[in-house]
Parts: sequence; structure tokens; C-alpha cells
Amino acid sequence: MNGTDGYTIKFVFDAEEKSAEIYVDGILADTISDIDIELIKGHVGLMTEHS
Repeated sequence: MNGTDGYTIKFVFDAEEKSAEIYVDGILADTISDIDIELIKGHVGLMTEHS
């Protein structure tokens, strides 16, 4: 899915847990764990939400 097919993709990153949830059209599609934060520094920030 490259975002051109009409899908809404949301990436929710948890810095404390070093994990992420990926939602497609509001449905949890996948969970990623043990993310190396150094790999995504500078590549995240198109939209930031704080809770």
C-alpha cells in the first residue's frame, strides 16, 4: 500500500515501549516491536500527536 489507493494509514509510535502500531482505514493492521529509535530519528514528524 503506497497511499495512492485511497487508504488511510496511521503510524502510532510509543517511544517508551519502542513499539509501533500501524492502522489501515482505522483497523489495526500490524504491531512492530523493538524499534531502533536511531533509525527513525528525523523521518517522523509529518503529524505529531501527544497524549
